[in-house]
Amino acid sequence: MRGKPARTGQKVIPLASDPSKVYLEGTLGWRWNPIGQQPVVADGARQKQAENLYGAVHLGTGAEVAPFAIDWQDSDATLCWYDLLLTECPQGQILLWQDQAPHHTSEEVEDWLATQPRITVIAFPKYTPEENPKEATWKDLKEEVSHHHWHETMTELRTAIDGYYQAGKNHVVTFLQKFGYRWSNGILEPLPPTVGDLYPVSWSVFPIGAGDQGR
Repeated sequence: MRGKPARTGQKVIPLASDPSKVYLEGTLGWRWNPIGQQPVVADGARQKQAENLYGAVHLGTGAEVAPFAIDWQDSDATLCWYDLLLTECPQGQILLWQDQAPHHTSEEVEDWLATQPRITVIAFPKYTPEENPKEATWKDLKEEVSHHHWHETMTELRTAIDGYYQAGKNHVVTFLQKFGYRWSNGILEPLPPTVGDLYPVSWSVFPIGAGDQGR
């Protein structure tokens, strides 16, 4: 499949997807506090409450695509998100990079995908979250709505998450460029050659002092 859409000029929607959780209990880090004032930390019960999210980042524009909140992450939730994805992207072939979590690779999900010719799934290697551009967008979301934030209720947390998406975030994504492609007007195309590609420079390396030999 690699390179095929670029060779054919087919209209494509390149996406990297991932589910995540945003916990009611915000993440904490080092901070200064006035002497004698002990910061208040919530009890552990809040740490179990979370908003489960699905979503994708467009690998050409950096836009958030089909953010979706649900009670749990399982095969049924994944299929619900795929349905939303098809609705939000009604035209073009969807190239969907995702990890190999069980709710992405279950028999139920694979059988459903076999009936959906508009979605082509490309799996990241196992245990390589750093390869997925969507991971960085989750970090951005959590820093804005969760890190060092206090939300009294899940409703407040959901409102903060909704506000993040309503702002219309766009991210800098260079995933396609790593493989020599770019997305332009709906088409994957090879990157234009650089000056270095057209006029390669050769270098000669000499040992230190080699120029003094024979003097």
